[in-house]
Amino acid sequence: MICWTMLIGITFGFVYVLLRPIYLKDDGSIALFQLLVASFGINWIWFNSFMGLIMKGIIGQMILRSGIDVIIMYIGMKVYETYHKSSRE
Repeated sequence: MICWTMLIGITFGFVYVLLRPIYLKDDGSIALFQLLVASFGINWIWFNSFMGLIMKGIIGQMILRSGIDVIIMYIGMKVYETYHKSSRE
């Protein structure tokens, strides 16, 4: 279980690094909400929802877990962007 958590965390970080340049604004800030919710969050929730189709009775749990994942990632990336911005100045 720990290996899966580490692997998925590394993968999410890699995806963030790949998508970040696409969402950079002219002033150097990032459209973080669009990056996480529009690009990553919807796809992650959609992906996890397929577990609900495979196993009976867990669709609600998978949507809730996916939503929590997206919220935690948003908070983590917001903290990272705030720190990264302050270290550049």
